[in-house]
Amino acid sequence: MKNWKRRIALLCAVSITVVLFVGCGHNTGQEEPVSAPGTEQESGAGGGETITLRMIDSLASESRTAALKTIIQAYEKEHSRIKIELISPPTENADQKIQQMLMSNEQLDIIDTGNGFPVCLNNGWVQPLNAYLEGWEGMDTLSDAAKSRMTIYAKNGTDIWCIPYGIYQKLLFYRVDRFQEADITPPEVWTWQDVYEIGVKLTQPENGKYGFAFRGGTRGQFEYDYLLLSYLGDDALLDNESYRGFTSDGGSIYRRPEALEALEFYKKLYTDCSPEDSISWGFTEMVQGFMSGTCAMLMQDNDVIQSCESGLDPAVWTAAMVPLGPSGYGTQSCGFGGWALTSKTDHPEEAADFLKYLSSAENNGYFCEQTGLLPIHTTTLESNAYFSSGVYNVFNDMDAISEKYRIFQSWGVDYTFAATFGTDRDEYLQKYLKDQVEASDLLDYWASSWEKVAEEEGQLWQK
Repeated sequence: MKNWKRRIALLCAVSITVVLFVGCGHNTGQEEPVSAPGTEQESGAGGGETITLRMIDSLASESRTAALKTIIQAYEKEHSRIKIELISPPTENADQKIQQMLMSNEQLDIIDTGNGFPVCLNNGWVQPLNAYLEGWEGMDTLSDAAKSRMTIYAKNGTDIWCIPYGIYQKLLFYRVDRFQEADITPPEVWTWQDVYEIGVKLTQPENGKYGFAFRGGTRGQFEYDYLLLSYLGDDALLDNESYRGFTSDGGSIYRRPEALEALEFYKKLYTDCSPEDSISWGFTEMVQGFMSGTCAMLMQDNDVIQSCESGLDPAVWTAAMVPLGPSGYGTQSCGFGGWALTSKTDHPEEAADFLKYLSSAENNGYFCEQTGLLPIHTTTLESNAYFSSGVYNVFNDMDAISEKYRIFQSWGVDYTFAATFGTDRDEYLQKYLKDQVEASDLLDYWASSWEKVAEEEGQLWQK
């Protein structure tokens, strides 16, 4: 896929986001993953006692589990003394399950980073992978996005705490059939104003048709965050993607007049373009709203591509670039999931060997095809027909204007307050959408909270 290296380098240099849901499986007809040259260790083949490695997945799904088992079976076939037990707890409680097992010293060798990885890191339950990855030829073809996530948790900038298994990025999905019915030609380069104006034209409440799939429920707060960053110019932003909550002068981003403008626009997307009950929609509901044709546009990650491919006629949908805001910039996500090595494992060499096998270009490409993720190797992105065709070409379109996209990472990654900041944000945004709280009061509440922690803990982005 042309220009992927340049797009990744510019778009995802130092970002982190929470991992999102995985879509439906995609069957490519590939029966087994291919063993990457140089991944098999002599110690892993034949002879000796059987070693059982326990691996836990925090985002288990039918397609994801099937893909992992296929790779595991291929590895076990080549390494007769290694057995790998895959643990796939329900997604809702998977992070807590991982932490409970580690806390009780139950055997775990490999864990999914999931949403609770900072807790595992802070408690010393995982170990760096640097020594185990020395000489691994897979490092030579990793994308810059993947490499940046390997060290994103490192306070020293060098410790490798995980190997990513895939990347998530945003697209604007839209229903071609709804656009054609209304005789609307989509713009070549989208803006948020385009989304709103087209959304209004496509909204017909009396017919149960709406322009935009709004996310007002769980994690709906991030929809406002993406919008807000697209309103701000470079002069306002702190030049550190881990501290988006602060401006270049050290003040709160919520004190800026653009914060109010973005919040009011956010409300207009809901009141003028979206179903009333979307005030409580999460990921599943908004995707269903798009798939059913109720909503004509949807902002979501690339894993939704598989849901659309498996559930919709290809003639009725497509995807476009992430919209640009009034500042001339758009906001992109660069989420990821990864595998980490526990500090409690009795077999670190064997576990690390399997991680390298699992993360080879061939096996990772297979895994990503089945789960809707973007692969971690540039060779896969450039040569795999699945990732260089169809709506995936939109990523090349964004590559052409990649300097126009900023990454949303965190409002303040090392502040203790960052872990709890989102606790009541969805609730307060819903109150705002219901006219139960004023926009100015809401922004003052958020700004005051961040100003207080910055005063107490200092300007951590300078350390």
